[in-house]
Amino acid sequence: MKQNVTLARSLGLLTIPDRSLVDITEVEKLDPGDVCIISTGSQGEPRSALALMASESSRWLTVGPTDTVILSSHPIPGNETDVSRVVNGLVRLGAEVVHSGLHDVHATGHAKQEELSTLLDIIKPEWFIPVHGEYRHLAAHARLAQAMGMRPNAPSSARTATRSPSTARDCAGRAPFRPATSTSTGSSRTWGRPCSGTGGRSPRREWCWCWPPSTPSATNW
Repeated sequence: MKQNVTLARSLGLLTIPDRSLVDITEVEKLDPGDVCIISTGSQGEPRSALALMASESSRWLTVGPTDTVILSSHPIPGNETDVSRVVNGLVRLGAEVVHSGLHDVHATGHAKQEELSTLLDIIKPEWFIPVHGEYRHLAAHARLAQAMGMRPNAPSSARTATRSPSTARDCAGRAPFRPATSTSTGSSRTWGRPCSGTGGRSPRREWCWCWPPSTPSATNW
């Protein structure tokens, strides 16, 4: 949490004067009505600061009827029980708990599609492997990378994608398309938008590739 706050302040995303930041060891000296505590534990993690407060196990803080707790998050699938346990504990102590089921207080920490596209466009990675989220999120992220000009490459150990240079056109002669090289034949093909021409189609029939204009035929690889 300290690292995130420091990073956000350095980027100008979080504006807090130095005089307004207080170490947790000093909080008991202040009027509770003047204090806002940024805490970990929005997903009900058992050893998080908020979970410790809810179970009256926190070393520094106690929660009571004069406190308001805002959960600016949605429970991640599978965490609902842990989050409910924390919320119940806070309410049992008399606190008012505000969450996204009551008000629009959810502040997502996940990038949107446009932000992911911008990141791919800036970094232009040679290899790309989606790792965060459930399977449907990984699949959607992989499709986005393909739409941004990365071609699939599926070795036996893992599914990855590599970026291809940009010059060629698709089967109907439309640009822009990305030339790619088959790992099995070394032949140059293009990869990109849904195919409406006569080139080969991928097994899922979502994307197509075809030989450069100088080569008359097209086959799958």
